[in-house]
Amino acid sequence: MTDRVSAMLTRVGVVVVGTAALVLAGFGDAVYKLGSFGVMVGVLVFVHEFGHFIVAKAFGIGAPVFSLGIGPSVVHLFRWRGTDFVISALPIGGYVRLAGADAFGEEDADGEVDPKLDFMRRPVWQRLLVMLAGPGMNLVLPFVLFTAVLMFGEPQPDNSLGTVLPGSPAAELGLRPLDRVVSAAGEPVDTWTDLVSILDDHVGEPVTMQIARGDQRFEVVVPGVAVRMTREGFVDTEHLGFWQSRRSSRVGVSDPTSPAARAGLVTGDGILEVDHVEVRTFEELLQALAADRPHEIVRARVIDGAIDRATLTLTPDPTWQPERVEPDPNPWGLLHTTLFVGDVAADSAASAAGVMPSDRLLSIDGTSIDCWADVLGLVRQTTSEAKAEAEVRSLELHVVRGGAELALTFTPRVEREIVAGVVDFRPVMGVRQFGEAYVDGPDIAKYYSLPQAFGRASEETFNVFSRTLGVLGGLVVGDIGISEGLGGPVEIFRVAGKSAEAGIFTFVRVMGMISISLGIFNLLPVPALDGGHIAVYAVEVVRGRPLSVRVRERIQMAGVLALMALVLTVSVLDVHRMVSSQLGR
Repeated sequence: MTDRVSAMLTRVGVVVVGTAALVLAGFGDAVYKLGSFGVMVGVLVFVHEFGHFIVAKAFGIGAPVFSLGIGPSVVHLFRWRGTDFVISALPIGGYVRLAGADAFGEEDADGEVDPKLDFMRRPVWQRLLVMLAGPGMNLVLPFVLFTAVLMFGEPQPDNSLGTVLPGSPAAELGLRPLDRVVSAAGEPVDTWTDLVSILDDHVGEPVTMQIARGDQRFEVVVPGVAVRMTREGFVDTEHLGFWQSRRSSRVGVSDPTSPAARAGLVTGDGILEVDHVEVRTFEELLQALAADRPHEIVRARVIDGAIDRATLTLTPDPTWQPERVEPDPNPWGLLHTTLFVGDVAADSAASAAGVMPSDRLLSIDGTSIDCWADVLGLVRQTTSEAKAEAEVRSLELHVVRGGAELALTFTPRVEREIVAGVVDFRPVMGVRQFGEAYVDGPDIAKYYSLPQAFGRASEETFNVFSRTLGVLGGLVVGDIGISEGLGGPVEIFRVAGKSAEAGIFTFVRVMGMISISLGIFNLLPVPALDGGHIAVYAVEVVRGRPLSVRVRERIQMAGVLALMALVLTVSVLDVHRMVSSQLGR
């Protein structure tokens, strides 16, 4: 990137970063997020520009300046082999100034360029390699990062089952929560990732799994028809009926005469303690409640955006009987929140039908609902056509509200979504489950050898690369909008801060994913990007001589204006998306 281009983008960058800082200052720890953003962008820019720099140096091309950041230089770090390493005013980019490469002729201001160092006097193939080296380094970086986190023992979910859905293939095999899968298809299973990887290799085939339950060991055979893929291209463990996360201790209450309701519990309350002992999962909660005596419980409830804690007494009532057979039957009338509506989207099919938050979902078209996955599956079955004009049929929904059963009718609406970079359409009811319905299961640190990490990192890098290309393809043909497929500096602020809060391993992984996007984006044939320079040099190969400085200047200016417009557009969309998310819209 030239100095003049850098100066022009500085003004845009100041607006973008300033807006991001204001947004983040209002919604979180701005300093922490700014620091996370600075580290992530700094590493990505350094790697990118170092690619240009090292290849240029290998060919003996002059590189007077290596800058982290754009705009005027503010700190001179050191000088090495004819290159000044500096930090510039705005830390949202960077550049390497190559001798003689400036389309605006700024090199002439400092005197004649040494022909031996002049970038533009080098063969086209050398210039192409220099331009390709920056994006190439961004595409290689994720592989290195993914390999490193695997070798350094990235925490991964362990091999235990956290949730087993009633009526699912897993339940029919006799599997229960807290069972551990110690092997599958003859291969050892240490982590959830191991299990998913093995199942992925045996889609459509029966898989023998060895299960540990306490001191017991036994085998189950998962039928081949139960092992299938999701639309995103992953093994559908939800269809199998199990996953590693556990149901949280957030409860629902549908019967106002139950001991739970009389104690003061309402749907959405989280139970934190039973008799001064912490509980995190629904299973732990039920195990802690002995039916023959009262219990002191601590519940948490969100009131006007604040968390209210209260101590309640849960008293048994031998005369109380539930009106219907419920999942997880217990003498308290406690249900899990995955059976209840957490929120109803405005202008949705559910809203039009009269569905309300905290409604207990009983059945859809006569099929009982035992978990939230049943809701999604039953609605999805209303159409098999993946297109916007697909017709869906009406469904009869039974709910419990205030202890009374109601029958409602709704017609799902087909909505557009992006799945693994591909546009898809699905029927939607318009309800969401309660937040924090699940808690993560235990993690373990698994250390991979270099060959093992090499293979898994290659696979992960390829998957991210493929999905990114899918999104890019959708943007090019118009199937995916800019707001759906692109994120700017503000979005990177948000993602960097959030990933840093999750830990160093998550931060490094997110950095690798963004690096792939950056590498692909820079290869686009847009002036002011590396792909634009590559396109110009390709024209030179066809013409047999380079374009004039004036033509290159005009091409560069057009690219800068287009890039400025794009940055401003995606930044406005990022801010709107972030504000809407914070306001719960």
